[in-house]
Amino acid sequence: MNEHEQLNKKVIAINSGKPQGNTHRILLKLKRKWTDRGVDLTIFNLHDYDIKDCIGCGNCLKSNSCLLDDGAAKLMSEIEAGDGIILASPVYIWNVSGKMKSFADRASRWSHHPTLVGKPLFVVCTTLFTGINTTRKYLELTGMLWGLYPTGSICRVKKNMEKPIREKSFKNFLTCLFKDKRYHTISLKQLMVFQSQKFVNLFMCYGIQQRYWEEKGWDKKLFFYDCRINIFKRMFALLFYYIEGYLAWRK
Repeated sequence: MNEHEQLNKKVIAINSGKPQGNTHRILLKLKRKWTDRGVDLTIFNLHDYDIKDCIGCGNCLKSNSCLLDDGAAKLMSEIEAGDGIILASPVYIWNVSGKMKSFADRASRWSHHPTLVGKPLFVVCTTLFTGINTTRKYLELTGMLWGLYPTGSICRVKKNMEKPIREKSFKNFLTCLFKDKRYHTISLKQLMVFQSQKFVNLFMCYGIQQRYWEEKGWDKKLFFYDCRINIFKRMFALLFYYIEGYLAWRK
């Protein structure tokens, strides 16, 4: 028995491409590869859900709940129950598909009330020719705002769509899935995103966000949780936080 067979883990994949499309087929390949590694991969296709566009009412920020009654809440509940998350999208006009963008907008309360903190994130992108990097970066940033820990990606263009998936492309994701988040090595970008979130939620939003962050103890943290952050990143993160506060005060 190897390290990935010791404990079953539940991974949730959110696919914004067409069912049975290129993005979905890559997810099915991962599902087959991970079955004997103690990983249960469940794929949710956004095309199967009635998810209305965000109306920008701000109720999710004021009360941590949404006024719209559709499939978004159920899907978010399924994601919260996962041990790891995959965000998967084809490229539409150099970015994610409209389905993924609409869902990300509806899940915006996770940026202010993160409930996915420390869970590993994996990204899958497909395209005919271009836009992979923009799409991948958007999905990774979205995950970071939700508190997820980026671990890698699989990106495919038309000419190599059927290329076999190598283990090294998802090895880091499986490692982080089975190991304690204290072993995570946090990037400078993750620190900057966290510091921006901390400042916004403590000083520029409604009281409910401030109380939530204070109850979690994040108002006194350099990052969501204790992990591997070298001294130079720590110093830069603190400097970034105070500079951001100073610039906001000047405005």
